[in-house]
Formats: sequence, C-alpha cells, structure tokens
Amino acid sequence: MASVQGQIRIVNREFKAAYNNRKSLAYFKITQTLIIELSRLYRRTSTLSLKFHSIFIIRLFQGSVGVDYVATFNDTTGVNNEMIQEELVGVLNATKNGTFIGDSDLKISNKTDLNEVANELTFQDYDECNPPDIIHTPDCGNNATCVNRNMSYDCVCDEGFANDGTGCILLLAQRNVDKNELDEVRAFVIAVIVWLVLCFLIAFILVVIAGLNLCKVPSERHTVRHRYEETNMPRNVTTPSHRSSAVTDAYDYYGDEIIVY
Repeated sequence: MASVQGQIRIVNREFKAAYNNRKSLAYFKITQTLIIELSRLYRRTSTLSLKFHSIFIIRLFQGSVGVDYVATFNDTTGVNNEMIQEELVGVLNATKNGTFIGDSDLKISNKTDLNEVANELTFQDYDECNPPDIIHTPDCGNNATCVNRNMSYDCVCDEGFANDGTGCILLLAQRNVDKNELDEVRAFVIAVIVWLVLCFLIAFILVVIAGLNLCKVPSERHTVRHRYEETNMPRNVTTPSHRSSAVTDAYDYYGDEIIVY
C-alpha cells in the first residue's frame, strides 16, 4: 500500500470553530464533501485512477479552509509527488472565476493558469508508522517494527526473528539462551537417552532368559523320566534259585521214568 500526504486550500470557504471538533456535524459535512470530490478528482486521472484506493482527511486548519489529507494507492510503481501533481492539474476545472476541484464549487485557487495553480498543490511522504490521527495503523504484528519508506512502509522483523510468510517467528539458532539453562537441557537429554538404553538392555536380557528357559523345560522333563525308569527297574535279571530237599534228592528223572535209589 502506497500513500502520500497532500495539502490544498478551499479559498471560497470560511473556517468555522466547529471544524476543530471532529464529532461536530459541521466537521462531518465538510470532510465528507472533501473526500467525495477529491476521490472523484483522482479517479479522473489517466494513470493514478488505476492505482488509487482512498482518501483520508487528517485535519482542517485556518486560512480560508486548509485541508491536510492522505491519498492511498494499491501500487507504488511509478507513483511520486511530481507525477501526482502533474496528473491532478490536468483534471482540475479552470474557469474565468478561478480553479475548482472537478465540477464541484470547491475553489482551490483564484488563479486560472494551471501552471501557477500546480504550485498550490503540495505533497509529501506520509509516515504510516506514526500516523498523527491514527487513520492508518499498519498491522505489523508481534516481534516486528514498522519502518517508513518513501510513499510506503515495511514491517521488519526484530532481531532474532524471521518472516515465515504469516508473521515474524523466533529463530532458535539466534536465541540468547542462558548457559546454565543450556547445560541443564543437555544433561536432561543425556539422562533420558541413558535411561532408554538401559530399559532396552534390560528388556533384551529378559527376553533371552525367557527363551533359554523355554528350551530347558523339555530337556529337564526327559531327564526326570529317564531317572525314574532307572530307579524302578532291576539292574540284573537272574534265574531264580532252586533248593532241593531230602526227599527229592532220592529221586532221579530219566525221561518219563522215576528211578528210586
């Protein structure tokens, strides 16, 4: 957004005390008339009409009726004080009775020579960053400073901040961090890492032990069963012994016959 502060005098009007009161009806009426007629004047120009945006009245002052106003533009390209003056002079209404703003009855000069009238149209840069009447407060947001430029302004991020397209954000790399705070953060991070490593090692060891136990159970069962079988079975199988008696010793067997001695 570009802006320029202009000044004119309405020589066929008398300054009223009510013009000092912005809330008065008289102030409202004359300022509304000025805004309408000045806007029409700018829109009649060949180049400015494509860039013109609006008119703000800053103040009225004595000397007939002096007017300080701000004209704003959508684009600053090619816009300067000389260009504005040249284009506005070309659309003023010069008559034998003086020079007027367009078709209105607002006379800005008793002169009829537009080259002379041009000197009565004065312009200067308007400081958007320090508006006297808060008619245009630039929204630079937090962590930024408004810097006035010729016919415009910039929002410059404060030191340690950068513009991310939506506003000024903190640059962590440039943050002034207290050394003790930095050491505490570093120690905390190291402690967390060590704790995580220990937890991982403990979990790994527990998994290994559980796996070994699962493999050991079938082997133990086989060993117990084997020992049980060894305990309940005789080591040597022998033929049962036969003891003879006195009666049987007197007999002998020969085939199917019994021989008595």
